[in-house]
Amino acid sequence: MMDDDVKAAEDGKDNAADTLLSSERLISDSGIGTFQRIIVLLCLCVLVIDGLDVQLLALSAPVVMKEWNINAAAFSPALAASLAGMMIGSAIGGKAADRFGRRPVLIASAFGFGMMTGFTAFSNGVVFLAVLRFLGGLGFGAAIPCAMGLASEWVPKHLRPQVLGLLAIGTPLGGMIGAFFSNWLIETFGWRFCFVACGILTLILGLLLLRYLPESPGFLQARGRTDELKSALGKAFGAAAAASIEKIYVSVGKTEPVVPVSIFSAHDRRMTVSLCLAFFSSLFACYALMSWLPVAFTNSGIVLADALRGAFVYTFWSIVGALASGFLMARYGSVKVVFTGLFVAIASLVGIAFVLDAYSANGTGSFATVIAVVAVAGISTGCVQALLYGLAGLSYPTNRRATGIGVAATFGRIGGVAAILSGGAFLSLERHQMLAFFGALAVALAVTGVAMILFDRHRAADRAA
Repeated sequence: MMDDDVKAAEDGKDNAADTLLSSERLISDSGIGTFQRIIVLLCLCVLVIDGLDVQLLALSAPVVMKEWNINAAAFSPALAASLAGMMIGSAIGGKAADRFGRRPVLIASAFGFGMMTGFTAFSNGVVFLAVLRFLGGLGFGAAIPCAMGLASEWVPKHLRPQVLGLLAIGTPLGGMIGAFFSNWLIETFGWRFCFVACGILTLILGLLLLRYLPESPGFLQARGRTDELKSALGKAFGAAAAASIEKIYVSVGKTEPVVPVSIFSAHDRRMTVSLCLAFFSSLFACYALMSWLPVAFTNSGIVLADALRGAFVYTFWSIVGALASGFLMARYGSVKVVFTGLFVAIASLVGIAFVLDAYSANGTGSFATVIAVVAVAGISTGCVQALLYGLAGLSYPTNRRATGIGVAATFGRIGGVAAILSGGAFLSLERHQMLAFFGALAVALAVTGVAMILFDRHRAADRAA
């Protein structure tokens, strides 16, 4: 009798597992259609707007400081407040998404940072501005794990690396769009108009999310919300798909709500720790380059216009690298791509250091060579960073995917803060500041390599690729 009970319990577990996988199997078997493309596009738009709103204060800073008659030191709390909010928002937002659903948390994040961005136009001092940017940062940070988790769960598994790579470019793309248009908009309409316009644009996007964005099918199925799951799958794949899900539920029974397991449990601990270390060290390098590259160029004797052009080249090619990461991982597997990318990135950083050190020492060198090496650094670091987001999204199960991405992103933001604080110190050295600065970034990427050796969920190449 006891053996029969054990066997029945084991069969029940197997059936529950099949039920939990049924929507994912259906999505993978059905391919990707217009409904799913709209979901990915909406999630991408959230991240692009997120990046635009995040970058807007930095782009407006010279005008705001002049209007308020304050210096950079007095204004820095407002700039730091947004990043502090993002660190907290990434962790809290990911945890909330796994508990309450990706859709409501993502929509709340969009409305939240949209309103805070709009209210920024009415600020008249650093304290009020810092409070608004901190509150907006909570939404900025929460949007990333929600958008990545939701979009990846609506596409076939073999396309998830490409989709996550695409989403990884959203925030830097938004910042680049802001840098392209901000000068004209600020000069024509003023800095306050820019914040109002971005806030309204974000709120309009929030309304579109309310109207067209469905919940994650994996989340609905894990919570036993069958009617909502049938409705969403019916819109994506037709009534027959919804009926097949219904049959599974009738024959097996609805699953009980799944309580998310800790990402630091024995099963996931090694993966989580290695991802957090990799995000910290890799984003240390990326944030340092995005924040201090123009200063490194001008300190070496390169004129400001060329320095800004070099920074744009880095951002542009990092986006190209991020776009390529998913296709490369599908074709060659994550091990080959991540370690090749890290090797190329480290070599290019060492190359930049020696070229700029020569510039600063004797004023000679080829700026074209600098730009070429910066482009290589951009494409390799962008590829590695997007691949890390892809691995985080692919390695955690549905019930803790957003939490895992959010916590890893939080450690990445901490690395960014460390890069911003330490980069200035390296670039203030009297001798060999370029070797010290870029050498530190190369060491950080070497640490990323160590983390990826420890990582135990690497992805093999897709045989269909």
